[in-house]
Amino acid sequence: MASDIQTAFEVLRASVTEGRAENVRYRQNELYSLHSALRENPELICDAIAKDYAGSREKAETEFYLAMDAVRISYEKLDFDKALEVEYSVKFGKDNTKRRAALGLVHIRPTRHSRFYSVITPLVAALEAGNCIFVELDRSSPAVDRVLLEILPKALDRDTFHISQERLDEEYLNQVNFFVDENDDELSASAKDSHTPLKGRTVCILDRTGDLELAAKFLSSTQTSSDYTSPYSPDLLLVNEYLKDTFITRCLDFASQVEHSSSAKVATSEELEFQTLLRQAESEGEIITHKRKIGFTIVELKNRSSKLASKKVSGRYLLLLPAAGIVDSVTSQRTSPKFLASYIFAAPAAAKFIGEQITSHATYINQVPPQLLIGPPSPTNHPHVLHPRFTSDMFSTPQPQFIVPPTSLPPPFKLMELALRQLKPTGQRPGHAIGFFEQGILLGLGSTALVVLPLLGWGLFRAVKFGMRYI
Repeated sequence: MASDIQTAFEVLRASVTEGRAENVRYRQNELYSLHSALRENPELICDAIAKDYAGSREKAETEFYLAMDAVRISYEKLDFDKALEVEYSVKFGKDNTKRRAALGLVHIRPTRHSRFYSVITPLVAALEAGNCIFVELDRSSPAVDRVLLEILPKALDRDTFHISQERLDEEYLNQVNFFVDENDDELSASAKDSHTPLKGRTVCILDRTGDLELAAKFLSSTQTSSDYTSPYSPDLLLVNEYLKDTFITRCLDFASQVEHSSSAKVATSEELEFQTLLRQAESEGEIITHKRKIGFTIVELKNRSSKLASKKVSGRYLLLLPAAGIVDSVTSQRTSPKFLASYIFAAPAAAKFIGEQITSHATYINQVPPQLLIGPPSPTNHPHVLHPRFTSDMFSTPQPQFIVPPTSLPPPFKLMELALRQLKPTGQRPGHAIGFFEQGILLGLGSTALVVLPLLGWGLFRAVKFGMRYI
């Protein structure tokens, strides 16, 4: 007797072959049905989100809103009349350069963080692109998973969608056309897979020119009970040494004002492991901890060669490393692997320079958007997207069609003449704009000249006056 998984895969593969999900009207109906089903159960969904993550009701409603917004965005992007016009453009003698085709069968393995959003956003993007979908849950979010298992099968066509708590083995993984593993640790992706780097690190730099109050407010807000598990939650903070003490005080002030859930949250194995590393580092005198009665702790690193400086933080901690200035901050991170994201709090000119020197998949200047802390990382083999975290382009492939003949080649006797034509001059004027470093050099030279030239003038005057005595 065939298992449920085997039966589901046979139905899904048959639907892929048939192209059942590729019809635009079908996709519109599926997204409309999904949105309606979710609209009917807001209390049930928000209660489940708050229960699984010991978060506030406001945080649960924020996640619900963003997930619903993702459904709305995908639905509104589907234009039936325009789709028909594009589909039949070749029939009327026009190139179809923007044609895209669905990948086929998409397998989604969501992360535990922001479970509801992490399931809905790739699901609706894959639906919008015309794919058949298999969602695999791992029982790490029992309340949310229970709701998803209850709502989604009723809302979506079982010929093109299946959700299960069974982990797929290689036999079935080899049958999928695209695998979205939000729990993958790798930063690279193969052509077939969409990896989201769960353990990619983030870095934050607070320069002397930055707004200390703004930085303290944003960074403390990332440490709420539902946000600190985000892959985009800041890991390492490089703060100008002149601002360090004030920043620590203000950050703890803001953190104490953040609403915390009364529900206890069970520490994960990763959090327990990180706590062990902290105790070891503290016993060896490598760190200084700053905290109050709340759970959030700032860990000041006394030694930048500490293993903690290159660790992904697990728990409500912010690793702080004092820096002498911009150059010190930049050079200390130049050899680090590509960051998942970097946050820079500095004046625009300084932020531009820092952002160009720190390698990361995305750079946010003077902000940590709240949308960023909800959901999985944006797939690193596609341009970074804030919200929705997944787009239909990630679940489709370009397949352009051309019917209009291209521009004809020149006649043979003209080929060499045209090939050897000189390019137009660039039009660059003599000299160049004064950049960030040039400004510093000129400022330094000017400051030195203000001191040295008067001294030289005074010395020359005294020398001439002294020499005149002997003439």
